[in-house]
Formats: sequence, structure tokens, C-alpha cells
Amino acid sequence: MNNKIDSLFNYKKNALVGAIESPLCAEYSAKWRACGEDKEKLFRLGVMRSSLPHLMTYADKGLGVTKNGLITDFANFINGEYTAIDVDGVEGGYTTQLYVGYESNIYEVADTMAFMWCNADIDVTGCKCPTLYVGCDTTLHLFLDGYNTISVYLFDNSKVVVEDADVSCNVVVRKYSKECSAEKGKYCLCGVREYEKELRI
Repeated sequence: MNNKIDSLFNYKKNALVGAIESPLCAEYSAKWRACGEDKEKLFRLGVMRSSLPHLMTYADKGLGVTKNGLITDFANFINGEYTAIDVDGVEGGYTTQLYVGYESNIYEVADTMAFMWCNADIDVTGCKCPTLYVGCDTTLHLFLDGYNTISVYLFDNSKVVVEDADVSCNVVVRKYSKECSAEKGKYCLCGVREYEKELRI
């Protein structure tokens, strides 16, 4: 399929009928169908940790959602406007946010954060353990202060740079592409562990 899909609605339709590679399995197909045309339900399903690799990979290939489609159709759900609670079915107030085309600083850190087409700085202070999904040609700059452990899932040709970090912090990067990269800045004093992983979607 060569034409781009402009929103989660069309991404859902194409994924359900197998119009893109790796169509959704029966379980996820049923979950997508159950969302109907409800934007909040679609968004919550799309930002589940198990959904994000599929969503990001096909968006980057031009076969899934587009930057403009998400910004237009889901403006009230992205870039800090909406925080989803317990989208993965684990009760306890786990928070999830999606940033699309964002180019500024982020100071409020959710438990799970996904970045698509961004060039952003994120400041993590105190004692936090966020999980970051970084894809669709995103460059993410990390500034870590305190006792933080950061998990990064890195896709396509995206990049994460640990610009500044206390020695008491830890960063674990899982690289799902040969083109993605992780770098340490001049003031990064913490350990940054990198693992190459096979992308299975």
C-alpha cells in the first residue's frame, strides 16, 4: 500500500484488513474493533506498550499514521494535553503520554512516554523510572538529576542523547534498528547500556 494513512481511524481500518505488513493478531483486532470511532479508546489502545512498536514502525514507513494526521485528529490527546491512566491494564495510576512533532522542553515526566517526529529535551529529576519509546526520526535529549533509571526503546533512525546525568542515574537503551543511535554528552556521568534487539511486530 503506497498511500499514507492520515489518522488512527484509517490506521485501524488498514491494520484490521491486513492492508499493511504484519496485520494485527486476532486479539488486537478485536480490541481495535471494540473502540469503534471513540477517539479516547483508540488513543488509549494505540499507546499501550505492546501497541507502540507496531504504530511507530509503520508510521515511519509511511504506512501508518502521519504526523499531520495525529496533530489534526488527536490534538487534545498529544503533547502534554492528555495523560492516559493504566492503559496497559495494570492498576496503580500508571501514566502514559504521546508527543508528536514536539520541539521544546518537557519537565513533567509520565511513567511511559512515546515520541514521534520530535526534537525535544526531557528533564528527569528526583527518583523516577520512566520508559521512553522513541521513533519516527525523533531526537531526544535527556537531562537526568537525582536517582533515576531510564528505559529507552529506540526505533528507525531515531536518536537519544544523554546530555547531562548524575552518576547515580542509569540508562538502558534497547535498539531495534541498525540506523538508530545512542550518545553520551559531555556532562553524562552515568552508565548507558545499549542492547541490540530484534524487532518483532
